[in-house]
Amino acid sequence: MKDSHRLCERAYRQILASLKPPYDNPELGMRLLADLDERAELTIDILTAKPDELIDIIKNDRVTYEHCWAVAELAKGIAYKLGLDREKAETVYKAGLVHDIGKLFNGKYNAKQEMDGCEKAEHVIIGDILVNARQPLDPLPSAMANAIANHHDRPGNGQISYPHKKPMVSLYTAILQPADTWHAMAERGVYQKRFTEDEIARHLIEGAKTGLYLPAAVKALIE
Repeated sequence: MKDSHRLCERAYRQILASLKPPYDNPELGMRLLADLDERAELTIDILTAKPDELIDIIKNDRVTYEHCWAVAELAKGIAYKLGLDREKAETVYKAGLVHDIGKLFNGKYNAKQEMDGCEKAEHVIIGDILVNARQPLDPLPSAMANAIANHHDRPGNGQISYPHKKPMVSLYTAILQPADTWHAMAERGVYQKRFTEDEIARHLIEGAKTGLYLPAAVKALIE
C-alpha cells in the first residue's frame, strides 16, 4: 500500500495515523486509502485548506454543492426558529455547506460499509478520516468537524452509530439532520424517487419520536 500511494508524505502520515478503530481494519483501510489516493490532489487540498476554502472546493461538484447549500439554508432557518442568535445560525449554515465533503471522492453517494454489525455511509467514513487527519496540525472548527463526521449518527439508532461509540452529535449537527433528510427525500437521486412533503414530514415526525432526530428541530422545519 505504501509503495503505490501518490499522496505527499505528510498527508499520507496524517491519514494513516487517523485510521483508528473501526477504520484500522486492514482490508477496509487499504481501500479507503486507495480512494483518497486516487484523488490525491483533492485530498491534500482538503487537508490544507482554511475552513472557508472548503466551501469553494465543494463548489467544484455541482450536485454535492447544491445539496449542501439547500441543507444549509433549511438548517439556518431552523436555527433562527429555535432562537439561536445570528452568529450561531451562521455557524449552522457553514457546517451545512461542508457536511457532505466526503461525497467528492469517487461519487460514492450511497455506498455503505458494514462495520461492527452496523452500516455506515462511505462518504461519512471518508469525511471522518479527513477530519481526524487534520486534527494534529490545523483542526477544523468543531461545528464543521462534527457535521462532516457525525451527520449520520443519531441518538438511539444502533443501525447507524457504532456500538462502541456513543452518539457525539452536536446541537449544530442535530439541526442539520432533519434538513439533510428533507432535501435528500425531496430530490430524486439519493432515494431514486421524490417523496411528497407530507411523506417527508411523517418520516421526520416518526423519527423524532424514536430518537432519530431532534424533536424541536423537526417541529421547527415542518411548521
